Amino acid sequence: MVRQKAEEAGDVTLDAIAQRAGLDESTMSRLLAGRTTPQTASLVALKTAYEISLDVLLIVEPVEPQRVPA
Repeated sequence: MVRQKAEEAGDVTLDAIAQRAGLDESTMSRLLAGRTTPQTASLVALKTAYEISLDVLLIVEPVEPQRVPA
């Protein structure tokens, strides 16, 4: 959702997204890749920058459990 809203706003690079939200580029990269859990301040920054509701930002896509070979 963040990438879609960013593109609609004309922000097509990671740097542009990070700048608009006021976040570090490395933080933005980890957030978009799902490699970190966002802090409240990051969620509020993205909400404000791209007018995305917090409930939408908090939606987590289900992950298939990985099977461990016996």
